[in-house]
Amino acid sequence: MRCEFIRHIYVRICHLCIVLTLFFLFQAHCISSWGHDFRPSYRKLSSLRNCLPDVPIMALTATAAPKVQKDVIESLCLQKPLVLKSSFNRPNIYYEVRYKDLLDDAYADLSNVLKSFGDICAIVYCLERTLCDELSAHLSKNGILCAAYHAGLNNKLRSDVLDNWISSKIQVVVATVAFGTSSLPEIVMNFLLSSLFFCFELFLCLHGY
Repeated sequence: MRCEFIRHIYVRICHLCIVLTLFFLFQAHCISSWGHDFRPSYRKLSSLRNCLPDVPIMALTATAAPKVQKDVIESLCLQKPLVLKSSFNRPNIYYEVRYKDLLDDAYADLSNVLKSFGDICAIVYCLERTLCDELSAHLSKNGILCAAYHAGLNNKLRSDVLDNWISSKIQVVVATVAFGTSSLPEIVMNFLLSSLFFCFELFLCLHGY
């Protein structure tokens, strides 16, 4: 993101007589976790501060460890920012761990768990696309209305899966992290992880922190 581009946008905003009072950055941890490789343009958001030094910046995230907090502050060139933090503890959330190696059939066990939820919608997260497809097919054969969601599907298919899930045409989405959580309906009560994910922050993010 070049400074010239930001200035151009700012000039257009001024031309429309819109007062720019705040830059609001949601999921700010992505600047650190994705900015180094997957989305290098995120590291250039410092242009906001360099080009428009008088406009306040608010960066929000629910999953930033101290190292990530420091990286975000430095990346955005924030000077003596007010940092507000709260605990990761969510006493309203119930966690249960089921060990696959102690189960006769992990897929059958997952099917039974999902059926015990009744009509309440759920998300099952997987590490790999192929596992999403495989698990979704298994659940469908066991009478559970579900669909797979991952980056290997085209935009229309992903959009159809999301629409069908939100409208309760399907009960379960079996997804990779590509599904995200930023636009989840409030009716989501159950999040299941088929595998142990590689970092605690991602684990928290996947069930809506």
